[in-house]
Amino acid sequence: MPLSSSIKAYKILDAPRLIIDHRINIMDVYNGVITIALSEELYFMNTQTNENGLIYTSSNYDYVSAVAWSDDGSNLCCATKSGNVALYYYNGN
Repeated sequence: MPLSSSIKAYKILDAPRLIIDHRINIMDVYNGVITIALSEELYFMNTQTNENGLIYTSSNYDYVSAVAWSDDGSNLCCATKSGNVALYYYNGN
């Protein structure tokens, strides 16, 4: 079923280094904050404040392979292909 023509994109994100692999989880959303991994970098965008930026950069020849918010949204975790893990506390500001 095609999408209705009345649906308009809220925001179009450019993702030139997006890795397409069904085994990795490169995007997660919690309470309007989108996190997305583009190769070796992890970015965020707060859809309520329009704030965005770089959160994490992995080393050469490694890429972010998983990103997830905790159930309560207080922590963000990302992991790389080589097994490095970073955990961030998020206070909502």
